Formats: sequence, structure tokens, C-alpha cells
Amino acid sequence: DYINRCYKTKSNGIIAILSKNPESFHKILFAVWKQVSGTKNYYKKHRMLMIYHFFVNLLLKEIKGGLGGAWAFVLRDVIYSMIHHISNRPNPLTGVSLRSFLLCCDLLNRVCHAAVQYCGDALASHLHVVVGTLIPIVGEQPETEEKVLGLLKYLVID
Repeated sequence: DYINRCYKTKSNGIIAILSKNPESFHKILFAVWKQVSGTKNYYKKHRMLMIYHFFVNLLLKEIKGGLGGAWAFVLRDVIYSMIHHISNRPNPLTGVSLRSFLLCCDLLNRVCHAAVQYCGDALASHLHVVVGTLIPIVGEQPETEEKVLGLLKYLVID
């Protein structure tokens, strides 16, 4: 909200401004994800995941407008980034690595809900990857089971 207020011009928020050049979404997502994947420090990784989560949530608020035609890219990029992080998690998850995993699950959940609401066809081509990654994780840890099962239930049953 702070960023939107600072850059608000004639009822356009920062996402609307960035939508004029959809490549800007890619550049921002890539730059933040590069920081996430480029560090071994779990605290820095978690901090950058929180920034990624924040930016994607800004994008999701403007999804109705199509993000300047970049919605399919954003969907694919976020899904595969979260799947990559989930697949490369330490085992067992504890402390900050557990919080990072849950943050990824939350973002994946939000993106999948938005995709079902606004462009279910685009999600269909990625569904097998999401479900295939999450199914083996279900029984690994009690702390993660509820989040993973909730997302699987939504994607497969609901």
C-alpha cells in the first residue's frame, strides 16, 4: 500500500504503471528470485521470499486487468519458482526453513486460487506439476501437512 500511495498517479497504482511494459514484471520477479536461489543463508533466503511474496500479492490484486498481457507469464513463473523451492527444501524443515516452506505454500495457494478464478485454462497446463510435487510431501511433517493437504484438496477435489 505504501508503494502504491507513493507512485499513485491519476488512479493508477504501481502495478498499472508497470503493466505498460509487461517485461518489467519479469525483470522484478527474476531479480528477486535470483537473490532467493543464490544464497545458502536461510535468513536471507526467507527475507527475499517475503519480498517475492509481497510483490506477487501486489500483482494478484491487479489480476483482473490482465497485467498488460503478462498474467500467463506471472502464473508460470511463480508456480515454477515455488515448486523449485519446495522441491529443494531441507529435510526436516525447522525454524526459518519451515517458515519459508509455509510461505511458499501460501503463495502457491493464493496464485492457484487467483488462476482458478480468472484463467483456469492457464492453470490446467501446470496442475500436474503442482500436484505431482505436493503429493509426496503430504505425510513428511505434521507442521506442513495441513497447508499441503488444503492446497491439494482445493486443486484436485474442489
